Amino acid sequence: MATMEKYTKAQTMPESEQVYETYANRYIKRTPEITREGMQTILEEIAESRNLPSGITPQRFLDSRYF
Repeated sequence: MATMEKYTKAQTMPESEQVYETYANRYIKRTPEITREGMQTILEEIAESRNLPSGITPQRFLDSRYF
C-alpha cells in the first residue's frame, strides 16, 4: 500500500485496501516456489566456480509432493 501511495500520490482508503487485497490474492503467489529448471540454473551457476559431486541433480533438492 505504501508503494501505491508513493506513486499515485493518494492516501490509502479502506476501499483501496479492499481492491488491493482482492487483486493481490488473485494474481500474486504468496508462496515462493522453485522449479526443476530454476534449480538446474542454480546448480549450473555453482558449477562455474566449483566442482560438484557426481550425481547432483535438481530432483535431489526438490520435494516432488509440491509439483
